[in-house]
Amino acid sequence: MRNPVSLVRWHWASDAATLIPGSTDFYPFERQKNPDGPPCWLPEVPIHGYFDYIGGQLVALYRIPDDAGTLWFQIGGRQIALTDATSSTFTPVFADEEPRLESATVDRRFRIYDGDTLLVDHAYRLDDHEKRLYFSIDPFPAWPDEEENYDLCYFVHRILKSGSWTRVFTALPQR
Repeated sequence: MRNPVSLVRWHWASDAATLIPGSTDFYPFERQKNPDGPPCWLPEVPIHGYFDYIGGQLVALYRIPDDAGTLWFQIGGRQIALTDATSSTFTPVFADEEPRLESATVDRRFRIYDGDTLLVDHAYRLDDHEKRLYFSIDPFPAWPDEEENYDLCYFVHRILKSGSWTRVFTALPQR
């Protein structure tokens, strides 16, 4: 059995989990603020990657500390090593990267290929109006919000398309 990886929920850092890679052994927990510490800090945990629930499926992107050279994408219990031969497609195409409230109910399709072989075909809808409203109320955001912040599959598509996937989680932070 592999050692568990420590994950933080995509765009919702108070949720964390441990996952046994390649399995559905998933143990979520909520990080609570320390009552004796600074008011905005959550307890630090090592971060090996991120997870979210998309279309009723657990989705995760992580590196295993014992094998940090490989970036893994997992949907349900299916684990896929991302390589130079891995590619993806995603629909719809967004006109710009700014998250829109109406994008919460758009039908999405994410596919991953190894060469010409289809590995994942995931159709879903986020239905995340509340989350988008919550993050849109900040009048002074620290950085611009983007659609990929709400959809981990879309983020994976973007890093595969740009070739930047090799640089994701190369130094495992604590957060």
